Amino acid sequence: MTEWRRTVLGDVCELKRGYDLPTAVRETGAFPVVSSSGVTGYHSASKVQGPGVVTGRYGTLGEVFFIEEDYWPLNTALYVRDFKGNDPRFVAALLQSLKLGRNDGAAAVPGVNRNHLHGLPVLCPDTVTQRRVSLVLRALDELIDNNRRRIELLDQMAQTIYREWFLRLRYPGHADAALVDSPFGPVPDGWEATTIGEVAYVNVKSRTPAPDEAIRYLDISGLGDRQLKSPCQIRGEEAPGRARRVVRPGDIVWSMVRPGRRAHALLIAPGDDWIASTGLAVLTAARISNALLFETVSAAEFSAYLVSQEGGSAYPAVKPRDFEDAPFLRPAADLDRAFDAAVNPLHRLAWDLREISGRVVRLRDLLLPKLVTGDIDVSKLDLDAVVEAVA
Repeated sequence: MTEWRRTVLGDVCELKRGYDLPTAVRETGAFPVVSSSGVTGYHSASKVQGPGVVTGRYGTLGEVFFIEEDYWPLNTALYVRDFKGNDPRFVAALLQSLKLGRNDGAAAVPGVNRNHLHGLPVLCPDTVTQRRVSLVLRALDELIDNNRRRIELLDQMAQTIYREWFLRLRYPGHADAALVDSPFGPVPDGWEATTIGEVAYVNVKSRTPAPDEAIRYLDISGLGDRQLKSPCQIRGEEAPGRARRVVRPGDIVWSMVRPGRRAHALLIAPGDDWIASTGLAVLTAARISNALLFETVSAAEFSAYLVSQEGGSAYPAVKPRDFEDAPFLRPAADLDRAFDAAVNPLHRLAWDLREISGRVVRLRDLLLPKLVTGDIDVSKLDLDAVVEAVA
């Protein structure tokens, strides 16, 4: 087995503070701008050649970002100026394994002084072993990234079909349809101008978890724009009082706080143990398909409507009633069924790919500390078998 030498982080890499780049002087370009929270935009020029590694300089440490291309690290971050001959992806994994963001007494890093970071003890193998570790991590990261791109494409396809059929009214058979006046303007004869409350339920069921019950709690932090993080498991006695919304397969969750963030997702197959926060509106399709309901509430027009209903300036939010009162144009039933047949498989495949990516992320996070300390002999690791097992 390869010998791993004991050294300090400063002998493996040199960290340096990033560079100022005020928003007002940024120019649209191809080079990622990287802060302590990751890529936050793009600029017309770069400061550092890729591949690169960036971590937080203040605030919460611990997030580590590997950047393939040339980039601009912001002054809120530290970047690796010199890898000292070591493999960049291995260095990124090494930094991540140090868990710099911990705040547990003696294990915490006192502040963000890079000289202190340079003195942290680490284990480091030869460059051949580093490259083998890097290869394992790269394969897992590429699987995650490939799934992300596929999910984005599936989402784009679903949204395109929705816009064509229900916003531009270019649905199958539209040329033969007569138009009639409605609150939405001219619409096909047989379509109904109604509200979401007439075609779906809002917050149909709630319950309080038992103290000894294991639940998966879904709150606002677990949502993005059509994005969902797998909820972490906690016990009922540890759950906040907001953990009361029951969710079922096909439900849609939408954050009632700061709706301009568009934090919402379609839950294709949540577990029976999932419980959502009361800060989320749970929409359950009744007289329409969940595919049509989701694409409608995912459209920019719907989030603009929610923003127009916001109450409170410091803590803008909407109420369940605002979802119920939202205008909704219900198409003929046969068109809804055709839309569901076209789009539901896209939603389901995107869900399955997110589930796979979640398993890969958990596997990577489990393997990473063992890979960068030599606990796993990478020369004997069957990478193809690992990838096949999680995919």
